[in-house]
Amino acid sequence: LHGAREGSIDDISLRNPLQLIGAWRLALREVSLSLDYLTQLAVIDAQRLALVGYSLGSFLSVTAAVDDDRVRAMVLASGGDLPERTPFAALVRAAADPLRAVRKFAGRPLLMVNGRFDRTVTPGDWAKFITEKEWV
Repeated sequence: LHGAREGSIDDISLRNPLQLIGAWRLALREVSLSLDYLTQLAVIDAQRLALVGYSLGSFLSVTAAVDDDRVRAMVLASGGDLPERTPFAALVRAAADPLRAVRKFAGRPLLMVNGRFDRTVTPGDWAKFITEKEWV
């Protein structure tokens, strides 16, 4: 979702939120295809696959991993819940709700890392993951 484009992701989502949802679904499909490819390689232990996502990649990783048992672990950096200023947040949550998704990931290893001074995804955005009752 950070490939070649005119304007920022905020501009795209404001002009055409359905285009953003389409791009999101394509990105999820690409993650699945990548896992398909990796599981076919003889040098890869298909029982030890993990996803690593940074920023928007964190949201993508957690959304892709929850319904794919091939993902055994996950590392999320500068990710968490959607930032408060997310345009069309209700529409975005319908396609990708990180809090709902991470609950489904329960029981598999998860490491979350965040910068103390990150102004986009604040520690409070990801702290919701670890303050949920089932994670304590």
